Amino acid sequence: MNQWERRILGVLALGGGFLGIVLGLALLFSQSNVLTGALVVPFLALYAWGIWCGLRMLEEPKRAIKMNAWFWATQIPYVMSSIAGYFFASGSLLYVIYEPSQAHVSMLWRFGSQFQYSLFEAGKPFVFGVNLLALFVFLWLIYRSRRVAP
Repeated sequence: MNQWERRILGVLALGGGFLGIVLGLALLFSQSNVLTGALVVPFLALYAWGIWCGLRMLEEPKRAIKMNAWFWATQIPYVMSSIAGYFFASGSLLYVIYEPSQAHVSMLWRFGSQFQYSLFEAGKPFVFGVNLLALFVFLWLIYRSRRVAP
């Protein structure tokens, strides 16, 4: 793996993880509802894992490629419905989102970190999407891991 690839992916995971933890902790400490706070904790763990993945990518890229691939895979799906919803992004995101009930396609992109969850929110339409940036990075890391493997 080239040095510039390692640096870009390492900084995205490391910086995105740090930013996500800062934002997640701010949300966690502002919540008065224990259940809402408890649902933030898994995202904080994902961001901590992102920091670890970023550090590993910068220091030991041969062993970190598969770990980083799985970290980016957690960022691919976007699913929201009245029953449950999830999306998670660290470092950067480029979602293409489709709402079947209105046949509406939209895009969401930014640098930074963001997560969202929902549980049993009545009237919320079903929406799904794909983080194209995360999908590209995931596929690239899988490709690179097969070239690096002994």
